[in-house]
Amino acid sequence: RMYSLRLQLGPRLPLAEDAHGIGYEALVLLGLTVRSVKIAFNAGGVIDAGADIGRDRPTAVQGGVDVSAPLAPSLALLGELGGTRYVSADPHEVHVTAGLSWTATPGLDLSLVGLVGFLDGADRRGLLLGVTRNVALVP
Repeated sequence: RMYSLRLQLGPRLPLAEDAHGIGYEALVLLGLTVRSVKIAFNAGGVIDAGADIGRDRPTAVQGGVDVSAPLAPSLALLGELGGTRYVSADPHEVHVTAGLSWTATPGLDLSLVGLVGFLDGADRRGLLLGVTRNVALVP
């Protein structure tokens, strides 16, 4: 068994047609590797790009568990169960995801993931394309 602690910080780009401004997200991840399966428990928060000028920006706390299981040396099966509780007037979310991740280079992962949501008013279906740049802060 191996344990890890990670911090994920980053901007959330306003790609929706009516989004304004840049959003922000911070997550703390506690990881566990058993054999070659990686499990990550995460918790954090998000302030998203606003949809309407003058309206409060979507703001929430998030949590979940992610699993990554290798299928081949550079290919992995991904899955997640997660939830978001908004402190703004936006609808809460509970979702599951499943997809694949490909390690294109030692520092770059590409992923394609499907999402299914379960609560009314939240995202019900989606397809996510991920680009992850891995950077070591400590050599």
